[in-house]
Amino acid sequence: MIQAVQKVGISDTVYEQMLAMIASGGWPEGTKIPSENELKDQFQVSRNTVRQAVQKMNALGILETRQGAGTFVKKIDTGFYLNILIPTAFLGNESCIDILEFEKSIQVESAKLAAKRATREEIEGLRHYIEQMKLEQEPDAFFEQDIEYHIYLSKITHNVMFYKSMTLIKDMLKENLREVVVRYGTRESVSAHAQIYQHLCDGDGTNAARLMDEHMQVVLDRLSHITQKA
Repeated sequence: MIQAVQKVGISDTVYEQMLAMIASGGWPEGTKIPSENELKDQFQVSRNTVRQAVQKMNALGILETRQGAGTFVKKIDTGFYLNILIPTAFLGNESCIDILEFEKSIQVESAKLAAKRATREEIEGLRHYIEQMKLEQEPDAFFEQDIEYHIYLSKITHNVMFYKSMTLIKDMLKENLREVVVRYGTRESVSAHAQIYQHLCDGDGTNAARLMDEHMQVVLDRLSHITQKA
């Protein structure tokens, strides 16, 4: 049940109670939640406080506000729980190494699974990102293709947890890894991505995963060096 909250961290408390309503089944998938006016009376807070909580849940993909219709609970699946977990886990976390280590663990396993599960056509899709990486000169543009390669690789594993995780940490990675591209260039990265792609084409998940592990470790080492110098 919704309870009146103490006026300390009000918006966060409202958010947590609304989240609990969804997770517990109080507001099932597809449910139209009460209006802002109704919620402010139930929580005994201001309408602006409720709006902040709703906006946060909209941004995380938990709720969907439809113009003229109201606000509804979106589909609850594995992605729903990742939308909650990952932004919270990394919110205010200055350890870019933690984020990259998380990506590495996903990507090494993605290489193995893609070799087993992806179709030939799906694997061919990686070549587009490699060709674009070869063409890009600006660090930001290069990294955009680089991260999309990794997101796509996680997608063709057909493991929604891997794919959703990568999409959620994309901006965090971009913020932290730009300096690696600026300082060390792109040639080695393009070569590594191309070799991983070739092993996947050959159905060799073992070597694809090995090269991914080596590539990600190089990036980790370089990022660690940069952060220690800062």
